[in-house]
Amino acid sequence: MAVNVIYERAAAEWRRKLALSAILLPFFCIPYFAIQRLPGQAAWKWPLGPVEEAIGFHPEWVWIYQSAYLLLALVPWLTASTFEDLRRYALGFVLASSIGFAIFLVMPIECPRPPEAPATGMYALLVSYDRPVNTFPSLHIGLAVYTVLFGARASRGQIVAAPRRVLFLALGLWVCAIGYAAVATRQHFVVDLPAGAVLAWWCHRQVWKAP
Repeated sequence: MAVNVIYERAAAEWRRKLALSAILLPFFCIPYFAIQRLPGQAAWKWPLGPVEEAIGFHPEWVWIYQSAYLLLALVPWLTASTFEDLRRYALGFVLASSIGFAIFLVMPIECPRPPEAPATGMYALLVSYDRPVNTFPSLHIGLAVYTVLFGARASRGQIVAAPRRVLFLALGLWVCAIGYAAVATRQHFVVDLPAGAVLAWWCHRQVWKAP
């Protein structure tokens, strides 16, 4: 059964999965937040476009926006079963993040937050630690798309076709919801989302071409 296969894959290489999680978390967080706080780093200020205006500001979507971190944690655990899987996932994660960081350094763009943003709750917590300047490309979407692409590749031929299609359809819808939330919470412009998805696709191709 698909459930049994997923359980077995989640248990496989669990020590390496823990180690990889412990390595990738600081690798991402330290430069991501450091770049936001570089002295003298003035972000470009762009106005909201018609699509952003039409979507509006919905801070309650912050929970969906934050759920990207859960997706990044779950999919590799549930689909990777070998050291080679984990090595390729880590390579792509590092590649996508590094390209994003380089762009943030040379082209910081700020997505304007509205003055009526909540002062308490999860949205206030997000505002307290994450400035909306690491916008283009969206690594929130980039890493989510990359992770789902990885999971689809790593699970190919390992999970029964029909349940696998349902699983990855659900994951695709989850990523779409995260994308909507990224705009609705004023963390990103709409253009940041396809840019992040293209970055994810390119990194995924490079990693699986590598020996």
